[in-house]
Amino acid sequence: MVASVFKDSLAYNVLSRATVMIIVFILIFGFFRYQNIKESVDQKLQYDIKTIESLLMIALPAPLWDFNVKQIDSLIESQEYIESLSAITLSELDLMGRSTYFVRKGDFLKKTDAPLTNSDNFVVKELSILKGTHVLAKCTLFLSVEKYESKLEIELILLLVQQLLIAGCLILVFYFFTRVYIGRPLSDLHDSLTKISHDEPLEIDENLPNNEIKALAKMYASVYNRLKDYQNNLELKVSQRTVDLESVNGNLKTEIKTRVAAEIELIEARKRADKANKAKTVFLSHITHELRTPLNGIIGYTQILARSDLEKNTKEYVSHINRCGEHLLALINNILDLNKMESGAMELVQKPMNLAAALDNVMSIIDQKSQAKGLDFHLDFSDEIPVNVIGDEEKIKQVIINLLGNAVKFTNKGKVCLSVSVGSSRAVRFSVEDTGQGILKKDQECIFEPFRQSKGSTSKEASTGLGLSISRDMVALMGGELKVISETGKGSCFYFEIELPIDESAGMVAKDAEPTGLSGTENIHILVVDDVQDNCVIMSTRLKQLGFSVDVAESALEAYGLIEREKPLLIFMDIEMPEIDGLQATKTILSLDQDIKVVAFTASIHFEAFLKNEEHSLFSDYLFKPVHDRDLLRCLAKHLALDIEYEDHSGPVVSRELTIEDMIALFGKLPKQQREDLEVAQRKGNMSKVRKIAKEIEAGDGFNCFGKRLQNLAQQYQLDALNQIILN
Repeated sequence: MVASVFKDSLAYNVLSRATVMIIVFILIFGFFRYQNIKESVDQKLQYDIKTIESLLMIALPAPLWDFNVKQIDSLIESQEYIESLSAITLSELDLMGRSTYFVRKGDFLKKTDAPLTNSDNFVVKELSILKGTHVLAKCTLFLSVEKYESKLEIELILLLVQQLLIAGCLILVFYFFTRVYIGRPLSDLHDSLTKISHDEPLEIDENLPNNEIKALAKMYASVYNRLKDYQNNLELKVSQRTVDLESVNGNLKTEIKTRVAAEIELIEARKRADKANKAKTVFLSHITHELRTPLNGIIGYTQILARSDLEKNTKEYVSHINRCGEHLLALINNILDLNKMESGAMELVQKPMNLAAALDNVMSIIDQKSQAKGLDFHLDFSDEIPVNVIGDEEKIKQVIINLLGNAVKFTNKGKVCLSVSVGSSRAVRFSVEDTGQGILKKDQECIFEPFRQSKGSTSKEASTGLGLSISRDMVALMGGELKVISETGKGSCFYFEIELPIDESAGMVAKDAEPTGLSGTENIHILVVDDVQDNCVIMSTRLKQLGFSVDVAESALEAYGLIEREKPLLIFMDIEMPEIDGLQATKTILSLDQDIKVVAFTASIHFEAFLKNEEHSLFSDYLFKPVHDRDLLRCLAKHLALDIEYEDHSGPVVSRELTIEDMIALFGKLPKQQREDLEVAQRKGNMSKVRKIAKEIEAGDGFNCFGKRLQNLAQQYQLDALNQIILN
């Protein structure tokens, strides 16, 4: 009877559930503890393996190489201190193919004639003993699992005893506190409520002691009486709540239908947007190919004419046509770059570069426009900036050209300056400053958006409004941020900072001369395959000017016949041709003669994606239309093992014929006008102007060596030497 009452008591119920919780907690704790013990045992096994492996891999190569059997046996037997190591097999990969066996006998490893026969209860580890990249021997380790299992069993027994003791102590302590602090007070409260529960309404016996139990009894009576009142109005409230819930449910269904309809509309809108984006990509693919094909003809014919013997005025006209073609090509490239940025296809190409030479090339591109407008145009290159760095040269040049082009375009008088200095955290800071019309404050954010220009712009030059947008995205891709400071009527300053690590592998940098031709082109036959006649004429003419023997084919079938007769060493293959495209034609050609080098060239914007395909390995190289002379010459020199001829001497950076003291003395003997012009150009940091004057001096009489040396110093931005010579 007593046991039944205790079983029904609150103390029993609380204690039983607490006991279950304690046991569960102990089991969980024990499980994790078991995992830790098992992991530590496994770690000991791995530690033993790594210890033996490290010692054998370091110590065995030398005696194995020297065939020192005694030292080999000694090294292996010295591993006996690792108790779990039961046997070692060493198979030498020499001419005799010997195998040596060591088996534990007692506390020692002894050399035997037979290997360990039973390896079921062993952990087996195989090692390759190397000397350099040469495998000297194969070593197999046998470690006894029983050593580790016995240790694990002892740990588990101790863990079980420990958990049982902890569980028993916790249950006893919890029982004591439950009995004293919960059971007794609740029993008193139960007796008090039993006395007053028969009264209607409930009344509290005031004789109860004034404590928490009496307060609880009063609260219980008050709640009980209030519940009576609530019960009378409960049905009315439930009915009212039911009506409210039905109304809310109806509104919720309506809202769900609205959201489902909106989501369907959103999905349809997304499909339409994807379809429009695909249509835009297809349109760009076709339109740029159609634009690049005639552009290839324009730029190609102007480059051919530029090599011809023309009158001065005619050469200027040809140069102007070429610049217009290059400008149109730049506009097309801007649109393609924007499309790449939007699709996330733009990638960095980090490689060694000559920063000074790259910037000088940029300055020479913009210099003609600045001279036409009478602007003071110069480069301020800090001595603290390293010349040889690692970076994406093409993107850096494109950003600087965009910024300088805008600065010249919107500046009618004054100056345009490119400054290269050390920024924060030793980053390289590029700043393009002008004294132009400036940018309105409200437009300084929108000018970085595609196809947007400042409303206050007065320039009449054609522009897509993409230059700044593309420049900002390219700078962001290189880890920087393009910013602007501008004041209307006073000018603007665009600047950014990027990290350009120093190229430690670079030595003395050679002069960045322009390639003009190739040597050794005699008796070399080349085939040009293109379905556009203008492209064939341009490419064949340029190749003939270089001294090659050239054939032309306007289809793949025609090319097959020419290859059988003429056996060309190199083929320029257009990719997009009717009937049989360039890829299929190349497969057929290489199946006939694998020694022929095929260079792909195309105007398609999807050619870069094609290069990622495995099939692009069929081509030896590729060129992108319009093909520039520099790229064509380097491609031919690379694949035909020819030497490039340069316009300027490409010898050492600094001539050893004249010392700085000699140069200072000769500078004082120059005509006054040349000295003044050099001083002005040097103070402005205009290296293009310094080289131009130096070239004039070299072409004159009496100062040839001085002019040549001065050109080399200016080409390599040897600012300290130039300052000593010119500004001394």
